[in-house]
Amino acid sequence: MATPQQDVEIWRNTTAGMRYVKSLDHMGRETYTLVQGGRTFSLLPIERQLNQEAAATKALDPFLNGTFQLIRKASDTNMAEIESPNAVTDREIERVVLEAIGGDEVPLESLLAKIDSFHVAQRVYEELVVQNARASSIEMAKARVNELTERPSVPVVEREAVTTVAPGNPAAAPAHP
Repeated sequence: MATPQQDVEIWRNTTAGMRYVKSLDHMGRETYTLVQGGRTFSLLPIERQLNQEAAATKALDPFLNGTFQLIRKASDTNMAEIESPNAVTDREIERVVLEAIGGDEVPLESLLAKIDSFHVAQRVYEELVVQNARASSIEMAKARVNELTERPSVPVVEREAVTTVAPGNPAAAPAHP
């Protein structure tokens, strides 16, 4: 039998903002826990699955889109449920950034190409700036961040006048109460 420490997953909120996580209380009722930015929290695998099922799409699932990072898995964690191109650890980002500083930008390019989460791209960009990487590497990451934040443009529809009022014709103008 697994010990209580092996039964929970440890996650970290990688964003600067606060996030809510659905969990179960001791009576089995759903409650919400507020997780501050950069803080770790623990969940049972079933609680994580409840949160994942509540997400409208996989892109909005915080366990798949890079918002939450797995620190330690539980004894019964199904890794297939949480594997995604955005599941990048801080150590992996640091390794890729140090390789880019050393002159090999190929790992950085491939990492930026595979991720599709704004949060992960922002983390890579911030690490490049903190480590004082080359301007070309920083611009590459900044371009990917901008690409992931762009919204599809909505066409502007001009309105057509339905009626016109002749100047000096009070009968055509709407009456004001």
